[in-house]
Amino acid sequence: MNTAPGLEIPSALRELAEKGIDQARQAFDGFIGAARQTVASTQGLMQTADTTTQDMASRSLQAAEQNVRATLDFAQKLTQAKSLQEAMQLQADFARSQLAAVQTQASEFGGIAQSAVKQGSEHAMNAARSGADQSRMSMEDGDEVGR
Repeated sequence: MNTAPGLEIPSALRELAEKGIDQARQAFDGFIGAARQTVASTQGLMQTADTTTQDMASRSLQAAEQNVRATLDFAQKLTQAKSLQEAMQLQADFARSQLAAVQTQASEFGGIAQSAVKQGSEHAMNAARSGADQSRMSMEDGDEVGR
């Protein structure tokens, strides 16, 4: 029978391996924590997008209703016109008021979109900052364990 002589692993080598595993575990925990925060921030972005979509849909319906009502009012006035000149004046007034309404509506839609972009950017910046901070702290904790 061949029996291998008993080799013993030096305790210093075992301690070094344990420290390395502890550092790897802490780094992993830090990165997983950062990933979880990123997912949570993504959910915040999705909520912002959902709210913006609802705001845009609601405002679109309001604008459509406003425009249809204005058109129906114009059509009714037009049927009551007594002369071609009066009909042309009604048409000019309607065109002017609708142009102003469309400009106002476009401005409101732009404001909603701008607000959504700003909120999304803030969520993204906060998520990136938080993830970087957590990763840095995890790395620092790992360095302390290695000492």
